[in-house]
Amino acid sequence: MDARNDLSVNNSQANALPAAVYNVGMTADGITRGDYDDAEFITYLINYEAPDHGHVILQSGRIG
Repeated sequence: MDARNDLSVNNSQANALPAAVYNVGMTADGITRGDYDDAEFITYLINYEAPDHGHVILQSGRIG
């Protein structure tokens, strides 16, 4: 996350949360209840044809 002189932050957008963490995925009810507040996320870049080659972390952060 990048902070700026005016104390604003650079934002990220997550399209989905993996089922391994949230068994039913993200739901409107879960958002309303605050189930995902302060949840951590990491975005990886991997080669699915050769996953043993490792990965690169593209970004990480917390859902506000």
